[in-house]
Amino acid sequence: MKGIIQLSLFAAILLFQACSLNECGECFTPPSPFFFEIVDKHSGENLFTNGTFLAEEIVVLNNENNSTEEFSFISENSLNIIQIHSIGWQT
Repeated sequence: MKGIIQLSLFAAILLFQACSLNECGECFTPPSPFFFEIVDKHSGENLFTNGTFLAEEIVVLNNENNSTEEFSFISENSLNIIQIHSIGWQT
């Protein structure tokens, strides 16, 4: 029993020591990118795959200031999804 208490105390000291170091810059995890696809409501088919929309026609606008937002269109393996980079970095 005494060994378990000593081991727990040692683990707690290591945990608090690791948290007290101000090295958050090295362990920063950025927010995940936002992926979505545009599909037909009834069939569930991707609207870029079936030719309804073209990737070249996509514009992503910020409604607050009408500025355009950076995005990527991923068409690899007929995936046809949109990735918006700024969601998660900004409110």
